[in-house]
Amino acid sequence: MINYHDIYDLTSLEYEGGFWDFKQEWPSNKARLLHDIICMANNLVNREGLIIVGVTDDYEIVGTMIKDKNRKTTQQLNDFLKRKTFVGGNRPMVRVERVLCGGSIKTDVIIVENSKNTPFVLAEDYTDHPSGSGPVTIYKGNVYTRVQDTNTAINATADNDKVEALWRKRFRINETPMEKLRYYLSDIDGWTKTDKSGRYEYYYQYAPEYTIDMEPYEDEIERCDFLCKLPPDDSAKYTTVHFKVFGSVIWEWFHVGIDGYRYETVMPNSYGITVDDVERKFLFITYIVEGSLSHLFFKFIRGKDESSYLNHRYQEEMWTENVVFFRSENEKDRFIQHVKDNSERIWDEYEKVEDYRYSPDDKDGRVWTLGDSQDWKSAQVLVKEYHEWRSGA
Repeated sequence: MINYHDIYDLTSLEYEGGFWDFKQEWPSNKARLLHDIICMANNLVNREGLIIVGVTDDYEIVGTMIKDKNRKTTQQLNDFLKRKTFVGGNRPMVRVERVLCGGSIKTDVIIVENSKNTPFVLAEDYTDHPSGSGPVTIYKGNVYTRVQDTNTAINATADNDKVEALWRKRFRINETPMEKLRYYLSDIDGWTKTDKSGRYEYYYQYAPEYTIDMEPYEDEIERCDFLCKLPPDDSAKYTTVHFKVFGSVIWEWFHVGIDGYRYETVMPNSYGITVDDVERKFLFITYIVEGSLSHLFFKFIRGKDESSYLNHRYQEEMWTENVVFFRSENEKDRFIQHVKDNSERIWDEYEKVEDYRYSPDDKDGRVWTLGDSQDWKSAQVLVKEYHEWRSGA
């Protein structure tokens, strides 16, 4: 979400750049608006583009009127794009955000999402001829982009090196192995499972140098945390999983089978939040950040064995209801700060929570430790606090 500080930081530079453009008012010619959007979608900075409406040529923020006849909402703008024919059916995705910039001044920001589907190119010419001005045509086959503060001319196409850069972006040629791994993990069906000398391995069929190595259960090192001890059968084992490129490990994480290995999932992250350093009071948050590699691996395991999820939905719900799924790293950091700012109240709630097991010996199986109690009670409080915090309660 764009805020006033983002707009102020850009206007204070007093120039336009490779991913941002200023306009004093909404364009009356829809072809010119389409040209601006395509140029931003094909920007060479590899980030979302910003068309900020309500800024003068002198970089003064004057805002826009909600009743401007040329103004478009997110839905209207996306409907407009859907009616245009793009090569390969790939079209830019946009949204419009209205930002308060002090007093009653509000600007409109057209945010053009960053995408790997570049270059975006029209498959049919598009012409607009509004009253009071001449016709403007966006041409099929032309590759429009943005270099620094300048869009490709409407009657021209981008230079070869710029077009090549956009195709390299689509095919991820310039990405690091970690960036490629993120993309490949999201393509669950692209992975094939093999059994190599007693070791389970997945390889990505479109880039077989990318592999996922997993030990069989009998060779695993046993370990356990409170999440493993919640199901009826609290036997569980973790496996170290190696993600490799040409045999070199670029990332590793942990796979776990819980409830007697009936349900497979991943080890979440954990973080200790200090409530009182003197009295050594801590809350332990167990979490996964959406879009992170651990989250992609979580979805990978679930997607590779959908029947296991359907047959063991109870185990998954028991596991996930004690884990916070943050939407971003920024959200995680803001929530942790929220907990610190409200630590006294939240600690009072923590102390009211009854332990999952009243003693280490109240159930056969793994020992329920003091650390398990702290993690369990923290989860009961922090998961509830997170959902209330997100809803603004």
